Amino acid sequence: MSDLILRNAEERDLPALKSLTLELRGVAEIETPYEADFHKVFSLCIDDPKCHIIVAQRGAQILGYLTLWLRPCLSHAGLCALIDDLVVAEGARGQGMGRALLEEALKRAQGAGCVEIEVSTGLDNEPAQDLYRSQGFQEHGLLLERDIP
Repeated sequence: MSDLILRNAEERDLPALKSLTLELRGVAEIETPYEADFHKVFSLCIDDPKCHIIVAQRGAQILGYLTLWLRPCLSHAGLCALIDDLVVAEGARGQGMGRALLEEALKRAQGAGCVEIEVSTGLDNEPAQDLYRSQGFQEHGLLLERDIP
């Protein structure tokens, strides 16, 4: 893992992050509207100081990324962090990249003065659950989602 570089995402990383996001979403192709939206949201994220898109790079290849949001939280009377996405390329899983990305996110959240960090994952995604638990995350509450048309 010594050749692994963790850094902030840049505009040139967009194609690699889009491909990784497809792995996360479990789809094979991006439809045109999604592609335009993805680029727009990516640009908003990299321009927002509250958003950290951390990429894991080995050589010239980006093999994973994590999106970390920092936000004020009234109920905690402090700054909280939210891990929005964590994905590692299928062929690179099991090599410690997810752990390295997660540790970097924890370090950044702590450095920003966050009092809590949150993450959610699928109920059937046991590898992700194991990773989060190994870093001290515990089940707390229930996440409900609803699409907004």
